[in-house]
Amino acid sequence: MAVHYRDAVTEHTSTLVDGFDDFVKIGSGASSTVYRARQIRMDRPVAIKVLHADLSNDRDRRVFERECRAMGVLSRHPHIVTVYSDATTVDGRACLVMELYHGNYREQLHESGALALAELLAVGVKVGGALQAAHDMGVVHRDIKPHNIFLSDFGEPALGDFGISTIDDERSITAGSGLSVAYAAPEVVDDGTGDFLSDVYSLSATLFHLVAGHAPFTASGTQSVMRRILEDDPPSTGRADVPATLDDLLRSGMAKDPAARPESAEEFARRLRDVQHELGMEPTALPLRTEDGRQASVGAAHPSDVVEVGSVRRPRPVDAEATLLRGTVSGSGRSSPEPSDLDGRVDLSTASSPARRGRFDRSWWVDGAIAASVAALVAFALVRIL
Repeated sequence: MAVHYRDAVTEHTSTLVDGFDDFVKIGSGASSTVYRARQIRMDRPVAIKVLHADLSNDRDRRVFERECRAMGVLSRHPHIVTVYSDATTVDGRACLVMELYHGNYREQLHESGALALAELLAVGVKVGGALQAAHDMGVVHRDIKPHNIFLSDFGEPALGDFGISTIDDERSITAGSGLSVAYAAPEVVDDGTGDFLSDVYSLSATLFHLVAGHAPFTASGTQSVMRRILEDDPPSTGRADVPATLDDLLRSGMAKDPAARPESAEEFARRLRDVQHELGMEPTALPLRTEDGRQASVGAAHPSDVVEVGSVRRPRPVDAEATLLRGTVSGSGRSSPEPSDLDGRVDLSTASSPARRGRFDRSWWVDGAIAASVAALVAFALVRIL
């Protein structure tokens, strides 16, 4: 469901939610309608997503509460659509008040064609970080596609429409969920279930579309598309300027077997950063959260600076001594890493490295020499006195 007004219809609506005015309907889907409006007290434009369901039954109410909870914990991420609050219409329908975006990448494709490689990689890293933030909270998006990556006023991408996302063990997808088949993973197409790795597939398929100008599997009808997703090997982008490493990464992200895909959205984003490095581009910062909940922008973190937490990879707080042993880390990236350095790990739980052993050995000899010197001086003074 779009939350922008580039294609706003001319249908105006009288006051729909107290505290807002200037309502204009800008889109409608199976489960909700979106309006552009003005928040009177803040004097700012917003998007208001009004659910069609009246939430009179437990299931609909649970779905809405789930979406509110998901967006409440996620919308602080710089590349996830910002939700300001929930609300109720004057006639009792539930709605969400969100930041108003002025475009999405489906429109970008329609107006300008496939993205330049530099923009494609930057978008992929940022959305990959947003997706990892969702996965860290136990949220599976389930409907990643160009339509749901929005553009802010400052040209920054924001992942939105978590309307069919799930939290914890609510993992089933029904035929009426609104899922976009063209970007759905084989396991989702096959039996309607999916997990974090299904989102990695959808992100790969979305980036494929953004760089190739068409979805990875196209056919004349939905059933034919589904059959190709289940049976055909992931294609190449066919672009001469796309390096083999990126082609291979997108294909691995769309592997039929989830276990053959990158192990997380974060890993996928990091490999996109590797492609940027290969092409001589400045790697895009990857906003993540550390284990204590603070934001950490991985523009410099070493690939081994992660710790496994269940099935989700999280960044490990940077250890200053490990940094010295590996090489300088700056705010814009590590300086001149060697290829072997990218695969190495430093274990500081024991004093096993030569650098650590040498430092401690030298410290012991220095302390011994100082003690011996002091003892000699004291003995000399006593002899003179006596």
